[in-house]
Amino acid sequence: MYVPLRETPAYQKGLHIARFFAGAEYGIRVLDCGAGSNPGLTGQALLDQGCALDSYEPYRSEAAKPKGKYQLVVAIEVLECP
Repeated sequence: MYVPLRETPAYQKGLHIARFFAGAEYGIRVLDCGAGSNPGLTGQALLDQGCALDSYEPYRSEAAKPKGKYQLVVAIEVLECP
């Protein structure tokens, strides 16, 4: 079953997180750790709300490690078991 991007639970979580920073979103750097893709759905919502976002998925060989400082690190459902 197809669910539009903006209706997915992960995207909605991103919108919920962004509400905490309403009015300040253009001044914060966000790292979405364990994003799954670049960007993940949560990260895409934060981008759509104006946040500066870097996505990092440590289990992808092409993933560059994040550099610098972030005001917010988002890590949703990142527990991985071998």
